[in-house]
Amino acid sequence: SGGHPGYGNGDIFVTRRLDDSWTNWSEPENLGPAINTPEWDGYFTIPASGDYAYLSSRAGSMGEDDIFRLKLYPAIKPDPVAIISGQVLDSKSKKPVASEVISNLADDNKETAKVDYDPETGEYKLILPTQKVYTLKAIKDGYFPATETIDLSKDKRFRDIKRNLLMVKIEAGQKITMRDVLFEQSQ
Repeated sequence: SGGHPGYGNGDIFVTRRLDDSWTNWSEPENLGPAINTPEWDGYFTIPASGDYAYLSSRAGSMGEDDIFRLKLYPAIKPDPVAIISGQVLDSKSKKPVASEVISNLADDNKETAKVDYDPETGEYKLILPTQKVYTLKAIKDGYFPATETIDLSKDKRFRDIKRNLLMVKIEAGQKITMRDVLFEQSQ
């Protein structure tokens, strides 16, 4: 931003979301002279692993702007996340099935993320904060929903998890095993 006092004509700041809304944030904090230079600094990007950051800067560059990598110190590291990815497959044919993949928090059934799985793109992908338990569900007309539990409650670091979801086609006279029957008590 160039909208706050800094070390140059564009500096990198950190702010954290304080609740589930997109309107309540901590006060922006300049990351200081170890990261910001008297020149323009921008396009700060942190991969999901959260160990390093990449930015573009003119200071110390070999031309206009160069890309630099820096190790993040604990105070500015993002909260750890897990990348959950895989395919949604027909349980019999093992062929991909276009569907919707939804993640819910297991304890309150609150939807956290939703993606469309398109077999032509190869896989679904969700990025979920660690230290919680999630239920993944694939939904497609003509199929029973496929559910999987992803327990990230003990994970304090980045994880990359591959998980295929197997969907069973609805057919007359068919017997299926329902592993997760979720309903409110007394209903």
